[in-house]
Amino acid sequence: MKKNFAFKELFRNADFIACVINMEGRVLWSNVKAEVFLDLHPDDYFSNCGDQTCKEEQLTSCRDFTNEWDNFSGNKVAESYIYKKDFLKWSVSWDEEEKLYYAVASFNSNSESSEGLRKNKENINYQLGIIERKLLEAALNQESDLKEMFEEYIKGLEAIFTNMKASILRVEDGKVWHMASGALPKSITSAIDGQPIGPKAGSCGTSAYTGKKIIVTDIQSNELWDNYRHFILPYGIRACWSQPIFNEKKEVIATFANYYDQTCFPTEETLQIFERSSSLIGLILENIRKSKDLKISTQHAEYVNKATNEAIYTRDLGRDTIEWSQGYQALFGYDNENTILSINDWRLLVYPPDLEKTMNSFQEFISDPYQHRWQAKYRFKNAEDNYTVVKDQGYVIRDKEGKALRMIGVLGDITLQRSVELKKELLSEFSTIFSNNDNLKSTLFEVTQLFNEYADFQISEIWLVNSDKSKIELFAGHNNQSDNINSNSIESYRKGDGVPGAVWEAGKLLISDVANINDHCKLNYLNKINQIEKLIGVPLINNNELIGVWICGIKENITSLNLFREVWPEISGQLAAEISRKSLEQDLQHIFQLVPDLIGTLDYEGNFKRINKAGCDLLEYSEEKLLKSSLLNLLYTDNTDKCRKTIKDKIDYGRNFHYECQCVTGSGNIIWLNWDCTISKEEGLIYAVAKDISKTKELQQLFDNAGKLARIGSWELDIEKNKVFWSQITREIYEAPQYYKPTMESVFKLLRKDYRSTMERAIKDAKEKNISWDMELPIITLNGKEIWIRSIGKPEKKNNKCIRIYGSFQDIDKRKRAEDRILEHNEILKDIARQQSHDVRAPVARLMGIIDLMQHGGLKTEEKEELLDNILESAEEIDSIIRQISDKTNFLERK
Repeated sequence: MKKNFAFKELFRNADFIACVINMEGRVLWSNVKAEVFLDLHPDDYFSNCGDQTCKEEQLTSCRDFTNEWDNFSGNKVAESYIYKKDFLKWSVSWDEEEKLYYAVASFNSNSESSEGLRKNKENINYQLGIIERKLLEAALNQESDLKEMFEEYIKGLEAIFTNMKASILRVEDGKVWHMASGALPKSITSAIDGQPIGPKAGSCGTSAYTGKKIIVTDIQSNELWDNYRHFILPYGIRACWSQPIFNEKKEVIATFANYYDQTCFPTEETLQIFERSSSLIGLILENIRKSKDLKISTQHAEYVNKATNEAIYTRDLGRDTIEWSQGYQALFGYDNENTILSINDWRLLVYPPDLEKTMNSFQEFISDPYQHRWQAKYRFKNAEDNYTVVKDQGYVIRDKEGKALRMIGVLGDITLQRSVELKKELLSEFSTIFSNNDNLKSTLFEVTQLFNEYADFQISEIWLVNSDKSKIELFAGHNNQSDNINSNSIESYRKGDGVPGAVWEAGKLLISDVANINDHCKLNYLNKINQIEKLIGVPLINNNELIGVWICGIKENITSLNLFREVWPEISGQLAAEISRKSLEQDLQHIFQLVPDLIGTLDYEGNFKRINKAGCDLLEYSEEKLLKSSLLNLLYTDNTDKCRKTIKDKIDYGRNFHYECQCVTGSGNIIWLNWDCTISKEEGLIYAVAKDISKTKELQQLFDNAGKLARIGSWELDIEKNKVFWSQITREIYEAPQYYKPTMESVFKLLRKDYRSTMERAIKDAKEKNISWDMELPIITLNGKEIWIRSIGKPEKKNNKCIRIYGSFQDIDKRKRAEDRILEHNEILKDIARQQSHDVRAPVARLMGIIDLMQHGGLKTEEKEELLDNILESAEEIDSIIRQISDKTNFLERK
């Protein structure tokens, strides 16, 4: 049955017919190709397969056929056939063990009975023609999306050939990139995307590299897929054929690939369709490229033409005339008849405040015989009497002596660009003004001056809502002729009254013609009323609360107003935030200056925007120096990146944060600072308070060092969470690595068995009776070493319940070992004393008695000789005892 299963798996999606037939000629199984191409049931083709003759005449076995699988070239099937029927050529193999026929068939295109195949081919060609026509129609539409166009084509192919998936990859910079993939899983296309081409880069990468068609019939075994099969086999893809697609320079620009769920090889008919699709795709790609090139070329020509028609002029410096191209009308709206202007006419079109500066620049340029290019920015009046900001660029032609004869130039409208520049300049100036001034009133006065200078406003006023929100008050104002507000000016309004009150009530931008304001007495700067055409009231809103109103008056009807519309949304928001911050700083200035800790504001890059005197003293820098510095520049060691990442992460999540770091002071001292930071996303600022914790850190370091020297570590048992914490020294005592997580079970296992019950009782008493402990006991380290420790534990109660036990471990192994040695020495000394007092005394007494007897006993010579032997024996006994005592003394010295 293994062969039966293997046959089915091998030929299930093959591009030829495959069947399994029993001895009676009944088809037990047929593949997809058989079901598609056989109009009649396959039984009709094997009515005589039960004949013994068929078995004997078979020329090719299924086993031989599969053995040749890897060598198949994809062009011709090298095989012998023993059975022909209609338009099919069959190869049949008999399996004696399974009593089954294994049959495969190819199409006999020369057979006169190939009507069924012909009809099927016609149907395929018809369907191919439909999707190819749709592809060509889409390609002719210049607005068609290339990806969508090819995706539809591939879906059409996959609908015709249901056992196939296809993809198109573009080749660029030596890599393949996904273009269209139909039903192919996205995870496969993502993995392929950006892969380099090469001699062993799968089917597509190899095809793109070699410029040849690549047929891989079995991905599992083919070496071209060695580096890629790991991500494609899990999706059931077993075979892949790829065809290179060339441009007119014979460069590979793409690949077209077919994928199959089973190992299989293409027939000649399949290859023809494969190459047909590849050729069409290549034709479309090349056509699109040419169309794009043509379009780009056309656009370039149009832009050049447009450029030459846009306010290009020739200035005759001898006649003092300017001749404009037709672009003069398009840019400024003037009639074609007025294309020649005198210099005086041109001067009348330049905005008066800009004229002198522009003329001086031009005269200085003309006077230098070595200069040829001139550039200036100024405002220029259009046909509607409004001013646009222009950039004038000219090239002067000089004679041999350097005299300027004429200049060719072009004017470009940069009004929009100018508004962007203006926003940047104003925001930069805001930052400088608000940072350099302590007083809010003087700060806002400079701001009103700034508006008039940059935007040519005739007047600027800033009104702020008072603390009890009962009225809005004039805080600062400026006009172009006087630095002071008129003595009879109005300095406050109720909500809804006057222009500031009306903006306060509406909460939105208001623009009014001065002529339409009924009561001119409710306006300041009455002497300038005739010079102002419009009043603009801008609400200043911070954190969704209106804090004030910015009033400005403009002279021009359109130009300044348009410029204002471009810049006011961002400017007003920044102005409101700066005013709120400045006002808060001013209110808290007393506290700000007296608090002994560092208080400051920083931007998101760590740059100081404000810092108090205590902070300057702590860091030993002047305020001016710090306001030009970043906190990151003051950090000690290389933790700048870590600090920047910490700040960025907290900003991204909008979270306040606590941070400790070392900083280098102006005198070179290194101090520890503990930062508490609050993030204000609306203002783009970080409000920070820093305490000097250097002494605390020193004490902690001394404590840690003492702990290391004394080998004392801390521990904690969280009763509610059943978690154990060990300090670093405790880990060292237990010889535990950093990743080791202690538990109560593991702690008990690390005690010597005879002491486990002791610790259990101690913990139980701590929990139930609130009793602390202090004991010495042996533990077994994680490396199997037995050491003695001193364990101290103390319970902590909450609501009359023990919530945790904490304490310390001290390594007392050396002391304990020393105590054991002292006890051992004492025992030896006792033994020595006993020997000296008992063992030595007996033989000495015996000696003394014998000597006395010899002296006074009147003994005979024989008796004296016997006593001499006793003396010798006693002397030897004494010598032995003395040697034992000496050995024990030496042992003590060695210990």
